[in-house]
Amino acid sequence: MSEFLTTRWSLVLAAGGTAETREMALARLCEAYWQPLYEYVRRHGHDATAAGDLTQDFFAQLLEKNWLSRIEPKGARFRSYLLQSMQWLMADEKRRQGAQKRDYRRTLNWQLDREYAEGQYLGELMADEATPEQAYDRQWALTLLDRAMTRLRVETRR
Repeated sequence: MSEFLTTRWSLVLAAGGTAETREMALARLCEAYWQPLYEYVRRHGHDATAAGDLTQDFFAQLLEKNWLSRIEPKGARFRSYLLQSMQWLMADEKRRQGAQKRDYRRTLNWQLDREYAEGQYLGELMADEATPEQAYDRQWALTLLDRAMTRLRVETRR
């Protein structure tokens, strides 16, 4: 599995850069942040299908609209940027609930494990009464720890 210590701004900037760097970098970012964002959306009352669709739409829009090309790492945290962007998307979606949904899945080259994400969400939901923001931060930290442990396992086998 690939290295994952913290979100490096070089990776974020690569995701907003040229076509050569964008796909690999965006895939790594999506892999790291899909679960925390999914849980955030679920905790705002969306069912599993709607949360999966909103989360997938979010990443598809990152790709289609190339949001990351406009980001500047001046003292900001990338996870805060993503959370704020998700909040905007959810507000827009609420305003456009009656509109026909686009199928963004055709533009993505990676698959998301919705069943796993839903199992994780349900396990976390039963464990506490965290706010959506607290759950997002916790899930991000758990993802970070999981990636670090996986990397350590791989390195110790060498």
